[in-house]
Amino acid sequence: MVSLWDADNKTWAAVNVSAALEDAGTPISVKERSPLAAASTGPPDYTFEMHLYFLTQTDNVGEIYTTDPAGKNWSTGDLMKSPSKTAAETSDLAAVWHRCAVGCAGYIYVAYEDDDQAINVLNSSDWTRTDTQLFDGYQIDPESGLAMIPFISDSGKEDMNPGELRLYWDASADLNELKFNMSAVWEGGLQIAVSIPTDPQPQYAASPFDDYLQTLVVSRKPEGTISGYRWDNVTWHTKQNITISGGPSPANFSSIAMNMAGRFYGVMDGKIEEYSWFATDPYTFTHVGSVDIVNSTAS
Repeated sequence: MVSLWDADNKTWAAVNVSAALEDAGTPISVKERSPLAAASTGPPDYTFEMHLYFLTQTDNVGEIYTTDPAGKNWSTGDLMKSPSKTAAETSDLAAVWHRCAVGCAGYIYVAYEDDDQAINVLNSSDWTRTDTQLFDGYQIDPESGLAMIPFISDSGKEDMNPGELRLYWDASADLNELKFNMSAVWEGGLQIAVSIPTDPQPQYAASPFDDYLQTLVVSRKPEGTISGYRWDNVTWHTKQNITISGGPSPANFSSIAMNMAGRFYGVMDGKIEEYSWFATDPYTFTHVGSVDIVNSTAS
């Protein structure tokens, strides 16, 4: 299921994507409780596309996409037509549209963990693994959360284009960062936090804000509560308490996600709850409402 927000009507519409693909003669096989990652491209410099990534029942990374803003028509992506990319059974997924300078290709990047606990990053140029020795030197913790975002280069001193990427992940119970720089090279970033509780592994969601100068990484802890890690363009502020204002209580989430429009989403008791947050107070999440995940508009 995919739920889409109609900004004009101020309503959510749920689409049964699996049914839409089956009706189109291109059914997909999705692993039960598969991780999901989504990335969208769009105006003013690109046409609208929304891509959704998942694991198949054989743990291959799958892709479907739509160019329909209403989300009624879906197709399988080129990733599923290339040689299979097999993830670890417990892998998370992360995806991001690379917001590089106008005129560049604007590829989508997808990250996952393989059976050797190595980080794999693909991009939509040809869906081959990024060719770098850097990833071979990093062992990701089994079941580690993953989050990937666009970010500004050089702290915004010379170029305000968000042409870099940031990837967040755990190794040896420490939260780490990798950077994709303006030279199209992955390099090591900062170690953000150490000795993180890992039973189970935390899940991560992240978003840039303040014109891509700052970052908020939200961590879902084992009991379902959340905390924040914030980059203020100078240093990291770690394990910050996040205040949940309104909505169901206690706010113990089984899964979390964020977009880059100041929205946080958390699953509680089978429902998706939506919260707003602002750059002026990134540690307060205010309940907006529940996301419709029932009414299908696939047919």
